[in-house]
Amino acid sequence: MKRKSPTVYRDECGSHLGIVMHELNREKPCGVCRHGELVRRLETERAPTRPTPRWAAITFEDAAANRRLLADALGVPDDIPPRTTIVTYPTTGGTSENRRPPSAKCRSCKGPSQPGLYVCTRCWEILSNDARLALCRRDTLAVQRHRELNSQIDRGVPLRSIEITP
Repeated sequence: MKRKSPTVYRDECGSHLGIVMHELNREKPCGVCRHGELVRRLETERAPTRPTPRWAAITFEDAAANRRLLADALGVPDDIPPRTTIVTYPTTGGTSENRRPPSAKCRSCKGPSQPGLYVCTRCWEILSNDARLALCRRDTLAVQRHRELNSQIDRGVPLRSIEITP
């Protein structure tokens, strides 16, 4: 049985020179050098943190010319009708407050609640600790516990008395 050679660490490890030294000595690169080499390679591909617009907006005529050029290169007919109108989508506009998703209704008090939550924050605090802990568990029975909560709320069980099967 062949014994593995020990990993060699040098002062140069973590840099490109470190991985070159490993290769020259026919050694397996250490983890520090492999990580440094990976970072060095990925750094060239990383996107800038704030993209700057380098191109002007493409007009409909430019898009049609590009489409014709692409269709000719691929040898397919250019049968897509050119767009002649600008499509505008309705926006709420204004401040970022107006761009938030609409709030959901709390099943218990019918007040506003954040989407994705079982009940509003006020009703959540009224639930017993055992019920809250059971509802926080993320496993295969989470949907069943959520249905159990909703059925008890719909039956009119007071929030403090709701019991959820763990």
